Amino acid sequence: MYDDILGPILVAYGSGVFLFGVLTLQTLFYYRLLELAHTSVSFVIVYKCMISYSGGLRGFEQSQPFFSANGILAVLIAAVVQVCREF
Repeated sequence: MYDDILGPILVAYGSGVFLFGVLTLQTLFYYRLLELAHTSVSFVIVYKCMISYSGGLRGFEQSQPFFSANGILAVLIAAVVQVCREF
């Protein structure tokens, strides 16, 4: 008697659960990519400052764009974490 109503509800519920899983996996994947980029930029900063320029002030001057990129990546990672906490 209620088969005409319950079938579409079950399909919609299953689709919603599936899409929620896709969203969760995408968020995890992008978070890992952001974390990898953040670690890579941090490594470049340390390498340029400590190895390439032997700890001199010139290394910090040359690393300025990487400091900016590192800050932007940190903000993006924090945004992903805050959005995920809301779910």
